[in-house]
Amino acid sequence: MASKWKMLRSLAAAGKLETEKEDGEERRSLSSKIAKVFAGMGKDVRPLQASPLLELPYELLDRILFFLDREDLMTLRAVCYRLDELLLDQLFSEISINCTQYGSQRTGALLRQLSTGKSRVSRVAKTLHIANLVPFTHPAQSNWQETDLDQGLRPIQQSYLAPALRALRNITTVHWSVKVSDPYSSMCDALAALPHLDSLYLYLDRWTHSTLFPFDKFHDLKLKRLHFESGDYFRPITCETIPHLRKIIAGSPDLEELSFTPLLIQGPRITTLDDLFIRDGETKKCLKENGGVLPLTSIRLAYPMLSKEMHTWGALKNLVSLDITNGQADIRPLWKFFSAHSFELQVIKVGNLSFELIEYLLTYTGLRELHLRSVFAAEGKESSRKELMTALCRDGLPQHGYSLEMLSLEAPDSDVNEEWCLMPEYASWIGHLLQPKPANPDRSSLSTLPPPTPPTPLPYPGMAITLTRRSTVDRLDT
Repeated sequence: MASKWKMLRSLAAAGKLETEKEDGEERRSLSSKIAKVFAGMGKDVRPLQASPLLELPYELLDRILFFLDREDLMTLRAVCYRLDELLLDQLFSEISINCTQYGSQRTGALLRQLSTGKSRVSRVAKTLHIANLVPFTHPAQSNWQETDLDQGLRPIQQSYLAPALRALRNITTVHWSVKVSDPYSSMCDALAALPHLDSLYLYLDRWTHSTLFPFDKFHDLKLKRLHFESGDYFRPITCETIPHLRKIIAGSPDLEELSFTPLLIQGPRITTLDDLFIRDGETKKCLKENGGVLPLTSIRLAYPMLSKEMHTWGALKNLVSLDITNGQADIRPLWKFFSAHSFELQVIKVGNLSFELIEYLLTYTGLRELHLRSVFAAEGKESSRKELMTALCRDGLPQHGYSLEMLSLEAPDSDVNEEWCLMPEYASWIGHLLQPKPANPDRSSLSTLPPPTPPTPLPYPGMAITLTRRSTVDRLDT
């Protein structure tokens, strides 16, 4: 006989069942709300922020944001979430690691976030600046060999720095001010693993004589730009490091820019540009491997690297930009070599003006920029300086009157307490050349342009004047 009584649940069991039912309904309700929000429906969706700025066409809005400085963009991004994704590339395409400027706490937070590999900054960052990983005790960094390392930063360097650098997978350009206190070995390993790195700028500012920088870690990089500059306190390049630099250059068949300006190089003989491209006794073989023509378009070299007996210059058929001192007599025959081999440089940056340079300018047309870091003659004679400036303004610059876009003249501090100013006749000639030119000019009519008002002279050393051509016009009367 079946029992006519039903087993009743206890009050505790009944309450538990009711609670589970409510929790399930709440979870389903919450999931539904989240789905509606992501679908753009529901009460909890963020209200649209109405603004005339946000209603502009995207192309126009992008141009407006392009001209705002970083502080304004950060403020705009903080108050308007709709601009967050739009401003991400513009704000974080270039990032900086600098403990001295931003402090170790902020730097550590950045490195921790990057090391996870999930930061949106890792996706958009293209340029990386590494300036100071160690806060120095003195602003002038006078005690740089015995730095007071922030103890809160040490574990960050050991655990987060290398993973953070590896996480920046889209980095293409690195500017690194290297110091002997940096964990440079692990940093080089991390940077060498970046798949898109093609521009490497190294400035060894604080170093020691007995420490060699591990250039060998960059052998597998395919670089387009390699810049190396040293400070005044050490000799970072020795006979042991030159072969590693040569391998880096040899492994970069598309290398376009090379800047190499160490002040002193240790070795039994003077190291020249040839040593970076040519192995000892294998001149023809090395140049033949490159097809007889090197891809370099821009070179910046310190004086010790220059020598009139060079085999590499003949292979630089694509060279368009040159930056040298030009103050020593033994390198001035280089301009005659350029004239004889029909080199047509578009950008010339020199420390001193010389008659050989002016003679070279008369052999072709097409110069776009001329940067003169010292208007004083290398010989230090006032008569030579006046003759050089007259020859430059009267003969050299008019040869490139149609193509010249920028002329930079600097009057640095002189040991002999010389004074220099841009004479009115020089200013008139130069200003006339930098007038707007028509797109399809009748060159004979260019001389009819009225001479411009001379710019302000430079009455004393330590000043610089930069003259830049204004935008090109279509007609002479506009």
